[in-house]
Amino acid sequence: MPVLTVGDPAPWFSPTTTSPTTTSSSTQASAQDFRMGGYRAVLFFFGSSRDPQVRSALQNFWAAKSQFELLDIHFFGITIDPNDRALEQEVPPSAHFHWLWDFTGEISMRYGLCELGERGKGITYDPTTFVLSENLRVLGLFPLETQVAHAEQVLNFLQALPRPTPPCRITQQAPVLLIPDVFQPEFCQLLVKNYETNGGWLTDTKYRMRDKSQYSEDYHITRRRYGKYPSAL
Repeated sequence: MPVLTVGDPAPWFSPTTTSPTTTSSSTQASAQDFRMGGYRAVLFFFGSSRDPQVRSALQNFWAAKSQFELLDIHFFGITIDPNDRALEQEVPPSAHFHWLWDFTGEISMRYGLCELGERGKGITYDPTTFVLSENLRVLGLFPLETQVAHAEQVLNFLQALPRPTPPCRITQQAPVLLIPDVFQPEFCQLLVKNYETNGGWLTDTKYRMRDKSQYSEDYHITRRRYGKYPSAL
């Protein structure tokens, strides 16, 4: 544990959450009032705030609340301990700071952080922070370690991230779908280097004539270059 790594799609879930607009202490979120994605998020799976190291990390995250607002990044503290409901009294949720109740452990297990013992006795839990992109991809993950300033480590990573590119209209391009932050930068550089080294070839245009497939280099229809990549990539 954890089984997820950078670049992986984040597991979806339907949380029980507390938000500043709800009247009860917790509410089952619906698709209308709670939605993951479309913004960067920090998920701190801490298990229980009874752990002194967890408590210290939570306090440091809360102290950095203004930085989350400045970066427009949402923080989610996720617990499996029902006693942690008291946290919403100590640290009221806000527009960028939320508590998620995972009392069944289902969300934590989806992220590979919670494991039940034999016959349901005992729990193994690895407190970890995940940083998610707007497209719900894992940008970074940080296990809670001793003698490491956990919140500072996460915040330094957030500040080093490039700011999100605002939506813009793209014209005069091939009919392709652009999805950023899918491959790791190192892998993208490897692909480009392989293409520049081995070159590529122009594609032919395939069409039907008299029930037979014909090929022609008609660049008025399409003009693309292809390359071969070793299976090791």
